[in-house]
Amino acid sequence: MVGAILMSFRLNSTRSIKPVLHQIQENAGANVLNDLLPWIPEQAPVISGEPNESPMVITFDGAQQTSGALPEMTLENFYSPIPLRIRASNWMVFSGDRTTTGNAVFTGSPDLEAVIPALFYLVHLSSPSYDVIGGSIPGVPGVHALGFNGNVAWSITVGNGDNLDFIIETLNPENEDQYLTEAGYKNFTIINDIIKIKEKGGYHEEEIKTKTSRHGPVISEVVGGLPANTTMMWPGLMGSDGTLNALLTVNRAKNFEEFRSALSMAQGGSVHVGYADIAGNIGYQYITTFPIRKSGTNPVPVPGEADAFGWTGFVSFDEHPYAINPEKGYLASFNQMPEIIDEEFYGTAYFMFERPYRFETIVRSQEKFSVDEIRQMQNDTGSHVAERFIPLIVEAASAEENLAPYVEMLVNWDEKISLDSAEATLFNAFIDRLIYNTLADDIGDESG
Repeated sequence: MVGAILMSFRLNSTRSIKPVLHQIQENAGANVLNDLLPWIPEQAPVISGEPNESPMVITFDGAQQTSGALPEMTLENFYSPIPLRIRASNWMVFSGDRTTTGNAVFTGSPDLEAVIPALFYLVHLSSPSYDVIGGSIPGVPGVHALGFNGNVAWSITVGNGDNLDFIIETLNPENEDQYLTEAGYKNFTIINDIIKIKEKGGYHEEEIKTKTSRHGPVISEVVGGLPANTTMMWPGLMGSDGTLNALLTVNRAKNFEEFRSALSMAQGGSVHVGYADIAGNIGYQYITTFPIRKSGTNPVPVPGEADAFGWTGFVSFDEHPYAINPEKGYLASFNQMPEIIDEEFYGTAYFMFERPYRFETIVRSQEKFSVDEIRQMQNDTGSHVAERFIPLIVEAASAEENLAPYVEMLVNWDEKISLDSAEATLFNAFIDRLIYNTLADDIGDESG
């Protein structure tokens, strides 16, 4: 149970993005903050439904804004190369109409950073109740990240929905164990834990004091970049999050209806789950727990004393995007958005749309794909970012004679990010420096 909650929290990008946004606002003001909030390009590929017909840019005009009116923004051809978070998982599923075998083909890669010990391990679980193989989270029963149970296959990518808020509590100056509400000061719920810390010759004990308000635990002492006395409001901490039951039930699912029913139990996490079955069906379900906020999106920590930024409930599971057997014959997730429910649910969702753009280019190039071609597609190293930016870089740099060798390298490059490519190294170093040079003078070196 604890392992499932910890993984859900680890995959929640909001927890690390909102402290950075707070630092941007503190150092550079609300106008710069709004310039850097998430954007969705026109016709950006989505997982299900239809792409946006026009660009969408998240803006924020909450009471904590620290500088003047927001500047007007021209959305025509709006494009920014500056994501504050880049995810790299993917799954692709093709119906029999789009494969040379006539059967559904599913490939999944729930990539996270390489660490020791590993975040996933392969397991084949066989018992009277289960026969399932796939990627498992250490310490959590069953198969989770991707799997196959003889009937149904699935894989996940991070969903990046915004379902976590940071709330700043105002302490009673005469009693630090109380915080201000609209009805006066209220006592924190306090938990005192003793932890044992290993040292040479044994261990020593330390007492950990956790204070919890109506919004959640005070986390500013352990999460950097936040104001003092900031609490965390997240569905995963609001009782049983249902993740373990959901995953174990998916392990036994025999069809899409049972698959969706199982996933409806989960809350707290935010993931896209791809689906295929031996009958040839393909599908998709987005699972998260979207709060209904009193104030709209809260991309930075907000004051808690009047509860003006609290939650009034949650979006029902039936309103979350899903798909079954789409007419186009395929579904794919690269951590981009599903169809848009409401823009406020993506207030800190920095999606890198370049991979789905690249996928769409490949998938539209031919009618049917073999298993090997789909495997190659998953391992594709073509860069849509390079395709976009190299013409601009060449135009800007061509007038500088000393840059001619580097311009020639980029002009002749195949735009593949391969390990032995000097051109890929040059291009990626340029983009990295472009982002730094664009932001550093406004937000400071320490904000990120």
